[in-house]
Amino acid sequence: MKYLSKSFVPLVLIIISSIFFSTNLWKNLELKAYDILFSLRNNREISNDVVIVSIDDETFASLDTRWPFKRQLYAKLIDNLENAGAKTIVFDIEFTEKSDTFNDSLFSNELNKYNNIILAGKIYKYQDGNYTKLQLVQPLERFRKTNDWGIVNIIPDIDQFVRNYSIYDFVGHDIYYSLGLSAYGNYLFGNNWQSKIKSNNRFFSLGNLNFEKKNAHNFLINFAGPSGSIKSYPFSQVIDDSTFTLPVLDINSFYDLKNANAFKNKIVFIGATSDELHDVFPTPFLSGKKLMAGVEIHANFVDSILMNKFLHKLNLLRILILILITNIVFYLINSKIKPSRSIFISLLFIIGYWLVVYYFFSHKLLILPILIIPGYVIISYLYGFIFQHSKLRKERKFIKFAFERYLSADVVEELLEDPKKLKYGGQEKEISILFTDIRSFTTFTESHNLNETIPQLREYFTEMVKAIKDNRGMIDKFIGDAIMAIFGDPIYDENHALNACKAALAMQVNLKKLQEKWQKKGVDIFVNGIGINSGNCIVGNLGSEQIFDYTAIGDTVNLASRLESANKKYPTESKIIISEYTFELAKEKIIAKYLDETKVKGKEKSVKIYELIGIKE
Repeated sequence: MKYLSKSFVPLVLIIISSIFFSTNLWKNLELKAYDILFSLRNNREISNDVVIVSIDDETFASLDTRWPFKRQLYAKLIDNLENAGAKTIVFDIEFTEKSDTFNDSLFSNELNKYNNIILAGKIYKYQDGNYTKLQLVQPLERFRKTNDWGIVNIIPDIDQFVRNYSIYDFVGHDIYYSLGLSAYGNYLFGNNWQSKIKSNNRFFSLGNLNFEKKNAHNFLINFAGPSGSIKSYPFSQVIDDSTFTLPVLDINSFYDLKNANAFKNKIVFIGATSDELHDVFPTPFLSGKKLMAGVEIHANFVDSILMNKFLHKLNLLRILILILITNIVFYLINSKIKPSRSIFISLLFIIGYWLVVYYFFSHKLLILPILIIPGYVIISYLYGFIFQHSKLRKERKFIKFAFERYLSADVVEELLEDPKKLKYGGQEKEISILFTDIRSFTTFTESHNLNETIPQLREYFTEMVKAIKDNRGMIDKFIGDAIMAIFGDPIYDENHALNACKAALAMQVNLKKLQEKWQKKGVDIFVNGIGINSGNCIVGNLGSEQIFDYTAIGDTVNLASRLESANKKYPTESKIIISEYTFELAKEKIIAKYLDETKVKGKEKSVKIYELIGIKE
């Protein structure tokens, strides 16, 4: 249950974090980070097939007229653009209301000569009580007899910056295409472009444009650059020919534009770029630069499609998978690695991730989540920091309580520095127990003084302990001249029986070397006996509230002690007796000789016992 609850931590982190990441504050940060990608990339290559005729400050100064312009000026503009070879003419100006009869007739007659002109309409949204209602505002019917039209709605993000473009929208069940899409379709396929649309439940395609329908209202614009990146010509220059006299600076500039093929075979957008007309918006390239006119936004959309450079987002499922993997990986990292180290891993990942984000944006035109993934990494790090700090405080408190009464300060400090060296708690485990005892040690001490006995005993214990530790054993306790050792705990060892046998044989080898050394010095020697048994025991902190005692208890321990004593009865050469339980666990690797089936003191059932002789090659 504890493990199961821990496994849900990444999921809980995702849920809690997602609540914050759904706030407008975070969305604004993500949008600003998105803008930085454009600043880093700077301008992209443009098609040169899209130009703008701008109603700018120069135009107002040259025409010396007021807004809105008379429609005869637009008629003149159409005539000159068609004469200059424009392939598609697109008005980002709404002709939805009547003006005077003369101007409307003149403009209507000019429009009806051609079928390559796109006019502008709009969908107005307004509140009626609790309902949002839509009203379609189209160009006058007389203006759209032979020509198509598109909606010009530009919908900013929550920070009022424009980054998305709406491909189409609905009023009731009727679909209406955007000005940019209508211009693109007319440029490729003429006035019957809508018949070239391929559409199903999920996808929409036209020429190079192919996208999921669910993105129709938030199609990302791959801006060519800041305002002015797409070539534009003042409205006044385009209508300035020999048949039209400008009130100011009349130089017939149209002919220079025509001779330079400024409009030949191109999509020509016409719209207001003067700040005074308030059709301007902030875009990702705003930073210290002027706002972008609506007509430039439409032109940027079309140019990005012509260049096959439109942006697309990573789909939601892949984003969720990326978030889940990131959370799981960094939850594990921050749960296992010290915060002082994991912070560098987190920082390196975030920097590397941002480099990947920029690469995919600039080279693959794919938008990855910019701040959300690093946000989850930071939150995971903070969780790991708090978790590890809390865990460390508990462990330090326990270790100090358990050991400060009977271990030296430096040992306690070592355990405090790395609590993983100690595992504690009472539980049943399969382990091996080794007992060893010096034969007739009481008699030995009676015939030797303390100055002789203590150094010799210290030498003996040192070598025995070394053999035990070298074979993954833990010294449980010293009982006079006896030693009890545990194999397979506190660190689990599946070869505990084999390692106990190895330790016993190493102990006898070490003892033999000591005996040879003592004999050369003329010191009396002593021998020992060893008993090993394997089975289930209760192991852990089995002391009192005052005294910590990590040990093992149970019949397995008692039998090991009895086997050590059995060496007095059986004349074994190795002085090592193991139980049938140890033999069964290690028989593939050890050499042992069957001794007997005997009842050991304290046991009702007889036990087969073996003399341990060696280890198989």
